[in-house]
Amino acid sequence: MIATGKYILPLQEVLGPRLYFPSEFVGRGDMSRGSPLLRHARAQLEFDYVRVLGAESARGAKRGARPFLPGRRDARR
Repeated sequence: MIATGKYILPLQEVLGPRLYFPSEFVGRGDMSRGSPLLRHARAQLEFDYVRVLGAESARGAKRGARPFLPGRRDARR
């Protein structure tokens, strides 16, 4: 889950279809988002963004299983 309605609804009222979130954050808690942020910053990569409006109906994008992202430990193997 990206955020509860408590946070999404007020932003959607103002931004509507202009509200996006990084698709890599689906299924990750607040504390586990730092690693992908650092990884992307080091590699100078931009995240793939998904529109919040309609994300629930499109592949359940706001809620889902935590994706496996290879980290530094995997790179050493």
